[in-house]
Amino acid sequence: MPAPENQPETPFDRERGHGDDGGASMVLSEERLRTAVVREPIEHLRVRREVVTEEIMVPVTVRREVLRLEKQEIPRGQRAPAGAGPREPFEIVLHEERPVVTLETVAVERVRVDVVEVSGTDRVEGDLASEHVEVEQSDQPRR
Repeated sequence: MPAPENQPETPFDRERGHGDDGGASMVLSEERLRTAVVREPIEHLRVRREVVTEEIMVPVTVRREVLRLEKQEIPRGQRAPAGAGPREPFEIVLHEERPVVTLETVAVERVRVDVVEVSGTDRVEGDLASEHVEVEQSDQPRR
């Protein structure tokens, strides 16, 4: 229904509807704040294993054979028993120990990497607008 010719059109005139009782009605609107969350990557991690070399010293006892010559004097006038020793030169093999180092790699620790989600609360703020109805009544009756 258009406004009378001598009065400007108002939002009430544009949105005028008819209720069940035949009266006029107006729809009011307001803004509502809606929130959502978006999952996005924040960091890339790379797990690397590194070998650290450490010099160590371990005391090791080693033995070796040493030729020891014992002499015994034969008293004068006494003869050496027959076959008391070889008449020909002979060889003796001497031995020694030496340290032998071997390395063995053994498992000493298991490391697990896991991802857990930690929840927290963030606050969001926003300005919301809403429409209100104001009714003014004039003392002059409408024509």
